Amino acid sequence: MGTSVDTVLVTFGLFMLLIALINKPIKIKDFELPTPLEKKSRIIAGMLGLGCLFLAGYSNQEVKVLFNLPQPEKISQNQTFYQVSPLSTWQDTGITLKAGQEFRITASGIVTEGNERIGPQGSSSVESALNAPRPGVAHLVIVGKINDTGTVFVIGNEYRGFAEADGKLFLTVNESPVNLLDNGGSFTVTVEH
Repeated sequence: MGTSVDTVLVTFGLFMLLIALINKPIKIKDFELPTPLEKKSRIIAGMLGLGCLFLAGYSNQEVKVLFNLPQPEKISQNQTFYQVSPLSTWQDTGITLKAGQEFRITASGIVTEGNERIGPQGSSSVESALNAPRPGVAHLVIVGKINDTGTVFVIGNEYRGFAEADGKLFLTVNESPVNLLDNGGSFTVTVEH
């Protein structure tokens, strides 16, 4: 857990234990508990104190599991950076995935087509060329596939999924191969696998 959270838990826990153990009025600076707490209240304070000390001893992950909080992403064992050129068809990233392996791709950068500047999510127009990697979705959006014959998936700014088969990860932009030559720039892609 973060240092400041641990400090608060330990401080509060010790304070609650102190309240539970002392059977006399307590005065701290301008604050005073004029009469001792009833036995039932002292037991509750003690339990709260012990609970706070207990939680302070747990790591962040253990506390999240204990309280069923959202878990952090587990993917990032390997992280690879790659430049996707809008001038080339399918580009081999050099990354090999196993069937069922979870992976995540994030993208940034700008490519150009003529005077238009386009981000990883593609342009507002839909690619209609039948020989494009994925007709019917955004023009120049980043797309990927596993192996030469894999199903094409749309990446855009971010994609998270599981490899459908063992094989290499390929990336490109969604445009007919005959129209790639008027493009410029590149996208920077991070692949966590």
